[in-house]
Amino acid sequence: MSLANVESILGGPARDESTGPLVESHPGMEAVHEMNRLKQSILTMPFVAEPTCWVSDELLVVIYFDTEGRVFWCRSVPCMRADDPFRTLRRWLGL
Repeated sequence: MSLANVESILGGPARDESTGPLVESHPGMEAVHEMNRLKQSILTMPFVAEPTCWVSDELLVVIYFDTEGRVFWCRSVPCMRADDPFRTLRRWLGL
């Protein structure tokens, strides 16, 4: 899949639309990881360019493209605002 295909699926070019600090939000996970650290510590592969990221308050999508411009590796991570106590409470309650 090319960058153009990915951009058509994700609604445009890579961007960060988050409105504040984020945390990973996997229901049932006991440890919540700092999403901002994840954005900084994604795998570095010498033969692949820097990752391309789409970020919102609900999802982080990280995509590495190979030297031919095709998707090599991708990951999507559900997330939420770190400072939203109501979302945290709903996550703890499984709602």
